[in-house]
Order: sequence, then C-alpha cells, then structure tokens
Amino acid sequence: MGEVEAIRKWFNAPDPSTNFNSALDKRASGTGTWILEHPTYLEWKAHGGRLWIQGKVGSGKTVLL
Repeated sequence: MGEVEAIRKWFNAPDPSTNFNSALDKRASGTGTWILEHPTYLEWKAHGGRLWIQGKVGSGKTVLL
C-alpha cells in the first residue's frame, strides 16, 4: 500500500456497525425504559419533543437502544 492509500485509509470514517453490534451484546433488557415509559416523557414526545443524551465517553449512551 502506498503512502497516499495509507493516508486515505487513516482518514476513512469508522464502521458504525462495529460499535452498534458491540453495544447490542452489552445491553441489559429494559435498559432506559424507566424514562421512555414515563408519562411526562410520553406527553412531551407526542408533541414532537426530541431527546439528547449527553455524557462522557464510556458512560453507556450507546447501550441505551
């Protein structure tokens, strides 16, 4: 592999399916349902609300599927 090809490979976006499949393996059944089933959340969502989950790397955001 030439230098240009190596640089292009380094710049390529990672395959998101790798993280997704890893998260599926770690997910505990029912994770996060306490908020997704809460009446206040359901009412807010029915009116077009969006949920942004923020946290540090490794805090488990990806596992909340």
